[in-house]
Formats: sequence, C-alpha cells, structure tokens
Amino acid sequence: MKQKYKSKLSGSVAVLFSLTILFTSILPLIIGSGSVYAGTVTNRSITMGQSEPGATTSYTINWTPNSTTSIDQVVIAFCSNSPILTDTTCTTPTGFTVTTTPSASESGGLTPVSGCSWTAANAGSGDVNTLELSYSGSSCTSLAQSTSTADNIVLSNVTNPTPTCSSASACAFYARITTYSAATTWSAGSLTGVVDYGGVALSTASQIQINATVEEQLQFCVYVSSCGTTPVTLTMGHLVGGNTVIDSQGIYTSPVSFSLSTNAYHGASVSLLGGTLTDPAGQTIPAAGTTTASAIVAGTAGFGVYVSTLGGGMSVVSPYTGTDTACSSSQCYDLDSTSSTSTPIAQSSAPVNNSISTMTYGVTASPTTAAGVYSATHQLIATGTF
Repeated sequence: MKQKYKSKLSGSVAVLFSLTILFTSILPLIIGSGSVYAGTVTNRSITMGQSEPGATTSYTINWTPNSTTSIDQVVIAFCSNSPILTDTTCTTPTGFTVTTTPSASESGGLTPVSGCSWTAANAGSGDVNTLELSYSGSSCTSLAQSTSTADNIVLSNVTNPTPTCSSASACAFYARITTYSAATTWSAGSLTGVVDYGGVALSTASQIQINATVEEQLQFCVYVSSCGTTPVTLTMGHLVGGNTVIDSQGIYTSPVSFSLSTNAYHGASVSLLGGTLTDPAGQTIPAAGTTTASAIVAGTAGFGVYVSTLGGGMSVVSPYTGTDTACSSSQCYDLDSTSSTSTPIAQSSAPVNNSISTMTYGVTASPTTAAGVYSATHQLIATGTF
C-alpha cells in the first residue's frame, strides 16, 4: 500500500512541476513591453510626404485605438534610438524637427466635437522632436474613442532627419504614439496616464536621380503633293497651243505646302527669301506690295504670294495674311523683292507636330509685258527658338 501511494504522489508532483514551468513561460507575455499599463494601437502607420533626408514635408499619422477610454492628450515623439514606450531615452534624430510651433490637423476619431479643439505644441520641455496635442474647449474635457474608428493626424512642416547612412538600418528612426486620459507632462519612458501606445519605424532614403536627354529637333519640308526630296517646280499659267503661259486674261495661281515639326520651346518661324519673276534680258514682272499687301488685278502685271491655309499652332505674319484694307474684296498678295534677307511669313509660339500650311502664288501679265521666259528662285527657311 505504501508503495502505491508514493507512486501517486510522485505523479502529482510531476504534474504540478510541469504546470509551474508553463505558467512561468507565458508570464512575460502578459507584462512585457509595458502592455499591462496601456493597450497597443493597431493599424498604425506614418506616411512621409517625402523620404529625402533633410526635406521639409508632411507626415500622415494613422492608428486605431485599442481602448474606448476618452482622451485629452496625444503625444508623438520621434526618436533615433527606439520605438519602445518604456525606454527612458528618446534621442532626437540628427537634423529632425517638427518646429517650435507645430502645425497639425486632426480627423477620424480625433475630430473634435463642437466647441472643442486640439492645440499643437512641443511636448515635455519643448523638444522639437515631439508633437503634443491638447484637447480643450468650453463644452468638453476629453474626447471619446472607438476601437472601430481610426485616429488621423496630418503633421506639416516636418524636416526629415539627415543621418549619415552607412547601411539601410542607419537611415531608420522611430515614432512613439501615446494617448492620455488627462493632461500629463510628457517625458520619455513615463507611463503616467497612458491609455494607448504604439511604435512605428520610419526611414529616409536616397533620391532616385533619373537623367534622359532629348535632342533639339526641327523637321521641315516644302512640297506640292507630298513631302520628299524632289525640288519643287511651279509652271504657272494656262494652256495656249500646248504651252503653259501667263497673259492678261486672268490671275494664275499655284499652291505650295510646307510641314513643320519641332520641339523648340519658344516655337519656330518660317521665312521667305527670293525676288520677283525675271527673264534673261532683265525684264521683270512687278512684285505685289513690299511691306504692305496689295491686290493682283488681271491685266496689270503683278506677282506675289500669301499664306492661304494654316497648320495647327501656326499664325500668319503680316503682310502675308491674304487680307488687307488696301485690297478691299480682292485677294491680297505680297512679295518683298527689295530685301536681300528673308522675311517671316508664318510662325508658332510653341512646339508643333506635323503642322501643314499652304501658301499660294499668284501672277498675271499686262498686254505690254515683254515676251520671255520668266523665273524666280525662292526658299523657305525654318528657324526654331529653343
């Protein structure tokens, strides 16, 4: 009998011993990290407006309360060493500041009720690495919290830390979020009056510098039917006995198109260079206008040009608009044959892409215009202003 009793007793001791070991192993989970004093907030995050070291930016701070206890103070402390609530040291990250007059806006579960508001300041002894929000007003003492509504703060004018990052971990810094049930003088590691708590890790990061080069571009083409390298030849007039001739019976016209594409920031201009029609003997057909447009009248010798259609982004330069009070209801032409330099006829004030315009030549002879083969060589010159 004695032997059996001892066996049972030994078994009981063994069970008790194993339970003691189990209880001892879970005890630190209950009291560790100060959670006996405060509830850990969930879904906590801080979104940096910019991550560049030294940048002045905004921080969007979010968390969901763990407790429904009403609060009247919130402190966000930024530390280079630790996010742990009970750590009695909170070292200001190098170069970091929320300024001595923090600017913050509150929403979500921190939205004040009517007659109340949050006041932003530095916590403790005015540490510029902290934001303290104090709740007050004529009709309130504290603000109710909900575990289903997130608290939100947008903190403006934050200057990011400027650490010397020898590794990714060296760029990290931390925030300690604490809420209080009553106004408390904050100090690192103090648990007095804490309702909820949470730590957040942040990091500055190097900027990504991207370089891409775009060359200056200008594409210009002059043509009759389609853009190409074939020289443009105009034979003006009407058929008489198998020959194309001009006479005093009408005004004979021929169009020429030009296309322009350029990335010139200030746009481009198209200028015309060339004189009037001349034969080998030196006889000429007078130019229509010089600095002022004029009409070409059948039977009165004249030769000129105007811009008849405009491409996108282009405008006509006077006097090549085709209209003028001097022409009344007639078509206006112009040709500055007296100049040895080109004169602008069309322009853009910004980049254009495949902008197609047309200019139209017009000519007529008089009954006394000397017979001959008349010709002129003209050039269109495109100039971009980059």
